[in-house]
Amino acid sequence: MPPSPQEALLAAFGKLPVTRNVVASVKRGSRCKAGGLWGASAALLLTTLARQHKGSLLILTADDVDSLLLQTDLLAFGTQAHVLIREEEDDDGEVDASTRSSRQRALQHFTGDGAPLIAGVEAITQYVATPRGLRRARLELHVGQTLDRSQVLQRAQAAGLRSVPLVLAPGECSVRGDIVDIFPMAADTALRLEFFDDTLESIRSFDAATQRTTEVHESFVLGLAEEDDAELGPVVKHLTPSKTLLVTFEPLRIEERTSRLSSFDTTFSPRMQALQDTLRPCPAVDLSSLPSHEFDYKVLSAGSAAGSGETDPGGRLRSVRGMQGQVFLFCRSKDEGERLREIFAHKDVDLRKERVELLEGAISKGFRIPDLKTTALSNVEFAGVAQQPRIRERAVMPSRAIQSFFELGPGDLVVHAVHGVARFEGTELVHRGEGTEEHLRLTFKDEVKLLVPASKIHLVQKYVGSGGKAPLDKLGGKGFQKRKEQVQDSLFDLAAELLEVQSKRALVKRDPYPSDDLERDFLDSFPFHDTADQARAWSEVQADLGKDTPMDRLLCGDVGFGKTEIALRTAFRVAISGRQVALLCPTTVLAEQHSRSFKARCEPFGLNVELLSRYRPAKQRRDVHEKLKKGSVDIVVGTHQLLGKDVAFADLGLCIIDEEQRFGVRQKERLKQLRHAVDVLTLSATPIPRTLHGSLLGIRGISTLDSPPPGRQEVETRVAFRDDRILRDALLRELDRDGQVFVVHNRIDELEVLAQRLRGLAPGARIAIGHGQMTETEVEKTVRAFVRGEFDVLVSTTIVENGIDISRANTILIDQADHFGLGELHQLRGRVGRSSAKAYCYLLMHRDKPPGLEARNRLKALEEFSHLGAGFAIAMKDLEIRGAGNLLGPQQSGHIASIGYDMYCQLLRSAVESAKVDRKTLVHVVEVDVDLRLQAYLPEQFLKDPRQRLELLREMDEATDDARFRELEAELRDRYGKLPKQVVTLLRQFRLKHALMELGVHSVQWVENDRLVVRHPAAVPLGGAWLDHFKDVRPVEAGKTHLMLKKIGRSKHTADKVLELLLQATTGHSTSASISATRGSATPGSATPGSATR
Repeated sequence: MPPSPQEALLAAFGKLPVTRNVVASVKRGSRCKAGGLWGASAALLLTTLARQHKGSLLILTADDVDSLLLQTDLLAFGTQAHVLIREEEDDDGEVDASTRSSRQRALQHFTGDGAPLIAGVEAITQYVATPRGLRRARLELHVGQTLDRSQVLQRAQAAGLRSVPLVLAPGECSVRGDIVDIFPMAADTALRLEFFDDTLESIRSFDAATQRTTEVHESFVLGLAEEDDAELGPVVKHLTPSKTLLVTFEPLRIEERTSRLSSFDTTFSPRMQALQDTLRPCPAVDLSSLPSHEFDYKVLSAGSAAGSGETDPGGRLRSVRGMQGQVFLFCRSKDEGERLREIFAHKDVDLRKERVELLEGAISKGFRIPDLKTTALSNVEFAGVAQQPRIRERAVMPSRAIQSFFELGPGDLVVHAVHGVARFEGTELVHRGEGTEEHLRLTFKDEVKLLVPASKIHLVQKYVGSGGKAPLDKLGGKGFQKRKEQVQDSLFDLAAELLEVQSKRALVKRDPYPSDDLERDFLDSFPFHDTADQARAWSEVQADLGKDTPMDRLLCGDVGFGKTEIALRTAFRVAISGRQVALLCPTTVLAEQHSRSFKARCEPFGLNVELLSRYRPAKQRRDVHEKLKKGSVDIVVGTHQLLGKDVAFADLGLCIIDEEQRFGVRQKERLKQLRHAVDVLTLSATPIPRTLHGSLLGIRGISTLDSPPPGRQEVETRVAFRDDRILRDALLRELDRDGQVFVVHNRIDELEVLAQRLRGLAPGARIAIGHGQMTETEVEKTVRAFVRGEFDVLVSTTIVENGIDISRANTILIDQADHFGLGELHQLRGRVGRSSAKAYCYLLMHRDKPPGLEARNRLKALEEFSHLGAGFAIAMKDLEIRGAGNLLGPQQSGHIASIGYDMYCQLLRSAVESAKVDRKTLVHVVEVDVDLRLQAYLPEQFLKDPRQRLELLREMDEATDDARFRELEAELRDRYGKLPKQVVTLLRQFRLKHALMELGVHSVQWVENDRLVVRHPAAVPLGGAWLDHFKDVRPVEAGKTHLMLKKIGRSKHTADKVLELLLQATTGHSTSASISATRGSATPGSATPGSATR
């Protein structure tokens, strides 16, 4: 079997004389310097050394960023490596569990498989668990073992694991009945141990996000190292210096980093010196991209395919490679490889003839090796599209901060669907006769209490509105009902207005916009596979363009999710058909940026793209006006000036509006007129809540982009107290890589003082100041200078929140971040992370003004939800309200504040349906009372945490059909082990409630041994096959019927048997068989032994 292209390249690289000399030097135990290794070519030498050296390979880098990039490059050439990242502290000064966990895992894997270890200078000087400590930490488990669960818990807590209600992240453990959940620091996954008395009955790995089993084990070894400083020591204790090869990657960067760390941390220099002394006997290689006088590879940059000006893929290949030699194109996924193959096939490029290999893998930077006539580059570099390489895959852990922020808990405001705003006090058990049921306790105005049965939890929603504050309603009063009616009237008018605009547009006719071959070439210039969301959004837009009536579509998506690409395609299709396109932006800076993007993509296809901005000379603006009037401009990008009366189009076909909510009333009226005549595509970076989206279906076309393109990096978010070390480190790291920094501080009078402080920390940095008290012209002048790179740091208020996208700005420092809302912080963070560089967001607090608990939760939530697409998770309090205001107008935000978000969405859905038939209908709250004297509740020893109890009740209420009922039952057994009888009964009671709801029953009550009293709508008598299960059906009065129970021999009916009978009658089958709590078998729906369903 022939070697892979990577292996062939490695073999050729290994035969180079310079490589042989380096290897020979290492074998002699010498120290040598290898230079001229540009981009990812360093990984070729490192892979060669890893294979030749019979011992450990330690690669020292400047920082984690370099380490992770190098790990990616090595993987592209088939070499696995482990990265030891820097251990961080949280804002309380405690060790960050996730970074400690990652470090322990890296060391365990390194000692296990001997793959290279990569570490930054700070990471390697921090202490870790010693080999002896790791050995002592081993706890061997096997199914059937006799084990005291309390001892397991004590071992976990001694190892520093925190006891929590629900395990979500490394460093946590919990106990629920027979279940012990543990997520050790050094583990890749969480572990669930199920006991029967003192017998370990089951060992299962589970996904912390879903709490579902992923793998079943017969045996497992846990690592639970005790938190004892005596068991911590230097990383080199895991190495044997005489058998270790030390590679110093980019020594100059390491020197700069070491100098900077030494100036801040007095303990760093001694630790670094001790490390150097220990490693001095090791053979060593200094590896650099700069030329070396000793061993120089003379590897070159791969060049810029995009910079060649070639739009044809074949032409780009030749410009990169020259007329001979081979090209390795690395694609980060099979999908991207297939996409590139499609593009080449469409252009009739024969890859074999052109000597091109498409390989799967990500490399940081391309390179050319003249001696081997070989060029390697990524598909991103080949396309010339700004896109991040994938450097660190990080599992997204569910956020405890987010959970506590959004879940319903004691003391929170709630909205009862009938009685209005109340305060939730907790749950309590209510005993009635032989029955005991769980109830929610609500407090209304004047401290009046109401107990709501758990089976009616759907009537109670957490209040989401104006800052989470609202006056309590009076129980039995009419205030809430009046507010609901006012909101419903307003929503009916709103829906009717939207429908009127829609009907007027339906009367306007235009020719459809078909696709053609030129569009296929245009799509080929986008080298990536669309995400599922992008593909769906583009097909929806295409369907709109294919109709003979104008489009009005809203495209929502988080930062970097591909809205601009959809807008480009839409503009291109309309423009090549001969009609004009106007792209309307809220700021001049954003207009200039869009102009550059549209020019780069559209002008190679013969389209004329112009910018209409007040910063262009008056003569140029007049020329654009003339060209628009004559029709010689195909696409024009500008601000609200495009809506002026002096701007005339020859034939305007499409208007693309970026962030419509940021335009004034006058401009919005003009846009309203446009909507009657031309196609309109509106872009919004504010995620529209799914519930609101669902309520508006049928009134306005909405496409959402919920998921990021593959391979994009998240913005690394850190919460910290402000001090000079953090400020200086962040500034200098960004400036060292020729980047720019945003510093946000919302007190105008303190901006100059802060700027002076930053000048002292980063001498030579060019710092500009911007704020809202400057004139609009001054602000734009400052921002434009920052965009052009005339300043390194912009110290400003939140004027940067929207509309500034600068690829070089990849660090943002937000001072007094605890004073901002989640939505604001999310938007500010979105200003960075627009290029191939790793981006950072620092949320800074002041030690002398520590934030309250809610503010800390808010910051922690943003830190934990730093992954792309976090907008929907973060948005509950801030963005859902803003989303409604943006989409429907600020008045609607006031309505949400008066009745709460969930009730608002219900009323909006009803208003849309009413407006379609032009008749107002009131929303009726559906309640079903089930009174069977059941023992139906969550025992305290089964689940203690009040928030988890409520969450479980909510989940039970969502099991509205048999499929979801069985799925939830399997989930509960998986998560909690054997279910107590009261929990099983409660789950079945919820199922009965939903079955009765579908039959239109209002209540069912077991009053005597032989009968049930059923209440139902007075105008609708009971009927249906379900009544055949009863001995007799006796109508008593309108809306009230007695169902007589069949005799069961000499025994009396019990509550459980009555419940079983009703479930059999209403659902068509029994649920008792599916809920039987069996033991000794794998949990239904979970993985089988030896398999994984991750």
